Amino acid sequence: MKMKMTKTGARLSAICLAVASLMSVSHATFAADDSATINVTATVKDNTCTPGWDTNGTTVDLGNLNGAHLTAKGAEVGKKSFTLALKECGKGAKTVKVTAAGTADSSDADGFAVDSGDGAATGVDVYLYATGSDGKEVALKPDGSNSVEESIAQGDSTLNFAASVKQSSDTAITTGSINSNVTLNMDYE
Repeated sequence: MKMKMTKTGARLSAICLAVASLMSVSHATFAADDSATINVTATVKDNTCTPGWDTNGTTVDLGNLNGAHLTAKGAEVGKKSFTLALKECGKGAKTVKVTAAGTADSSDADGFAVDSGDGAATGVDVYLYATGSDGKEVALKPDGSNSVEESIAQGDSTLNFAASVKQSSDTAITTGSINSNVTLNMDYE
């Protein structure tokens, strides 16, 4: 059997050969992308504690709040105390400095913004308070510009907090659900 190669067939064969070559190079390239380098670093210290709360966070449920009490900017409802436990504090742990971080309310930079969306309350924000070793309650700010220091003991310690809802401006509120995310940062000394 004789095969006759035409000019078109020769070009087609050359193209097929080139595509096959690229596919083998391409496969090798993709295989090389399946690796990762992970750099793990740490410092061992004796002045830290282990958080005694779930790594998914803590929810403070203020329950059903009476919006009739929110009639002017700064009006506050639903203040509720809660604690966070610090476990296994090292012998070098003497104090913890707590700051907060989150999104500030657009009408009240000292309050934490409430998530927006369908069914969300408007005209309100969330305040988070911490009580330091001096017994003074401080409203933690979303920008982290203020802090509370709490003495801690070797072993286990408890930090005292409170949360509330405030009217964030002089405009009337709308009722609805309230959800606000706050990150607490803890620096041990």
